Amino acid sequence: MPYPEFKNNTIETKNGLRIEFLELGKKVQIQYTSKDGETSFDVVQTAVTPLLPRGRVMPGEDLHTKPEQKPGGSEQFMHCIGNLRLNGKEYAIDCFPVRDRSWRQTRTEDEVVYPPVGWSPMSFDGTLSFNQVGYEAPDTDPIWENVFSIDKSKPSHYFAWVVVDGVARNIIRVRRNVTKYHPDLFAAIEQEIEAEDDAGKVYHFKGEAIAMAQLPSWPNNIFIDSVFRWSDDEGRVTYCAYQEAWYSRYQRFRREKLTLE
Repeated sequence: MPYPEFKNNTIETKNGLRIEFLELGKKVQIQYTSKDGETSFDVVQTAVTPLLPRGRVMPGEDLHTKPEQKPGGSEQFMHCIGNLRLNGKEYAIDCFPVRDRSWRQTRTEDEVVYPPVGWSPMSFDGTLSFNQVGYEAPDTDPIWENVFSIDKSKPSHYFAWVVVDGVARNIIRVRRNVTKYHPDLFAAIEQEIEAEDDAGKVYHFKGEAIAMAQLPSWPNNIFIDSVFRWSDDEGRVTYCAYQEAWYSRYQRFRREKLTLE
C-alpha cells in the first residue's frame, strides 16, 4: 500500500482510512469505509486525560535504546462517540479507549528472557483512569515462577499512573494477580490488580476477558490482544483493551517443550 498522505493535520490512506486532528493532543476524528461499503465507521475521540509521557513497554528497550535518541512514548484516554457499520449492521459507539505511541525505541527482535508482560489500561467514564505495564506479582505464585529468575525486591511494573477527576498521580505499587489463563493462547483471561498511588490511596480492579486473539508479531515473540471487562471496588464497570506479550522461552514452557534445569 502506498505511503499515507499528510495535509493540514489530516492523514489519509489508500484503503479508506482518514484521521483528522481537530485539536492537537485533545480531539481527533477517525473515518473508514471499505471498498464494498459494507463496513465503515465515523467516530470522534475527545481526550478525558492529559497526554501523559511513558518510558518503555517491551522488555529490552532499556538495554538497547540510547539516551541521545530521545526515546519515549505517550498515553491518553479518549471518549469515543460515533457509529460503526459492520457487514451491513449498524452499531452506536460510546466508549473510553486509550491511545498510545512509542518513538525512537530500539527493538532488536532478539529474545529477552523475561516473564509475560501485561498492559492494562482502563477508564471509568473518564472520572477514574488507570494504566500499568508489568508482569505478575511474584507473591501470587505465577505459573512461570520456576521459568524466569527475577529480582523480587524490585517493582513488578515498569510504570503506572492514575487520573482521578482530572488530577494525575503516580502509582508507586502494583500487585497484579492472574487467576485464570486461556487454555490455548496462554494469556490472562481473569485477573485482579491492586495499586497504590503516591497519596496513599489504594485501588482494586477485577477483570475478565470477553474477546481475545493472537496478532502478528516477530517470529520469536507472541502478542495477544483482548477486550477486558473491568470493575472497581466502587462497583463501576468499563471495557478496554488488554495486551500481553512474551518471547519464546515462555511459549516453549507452555507448550511443554522446555526442559527446566
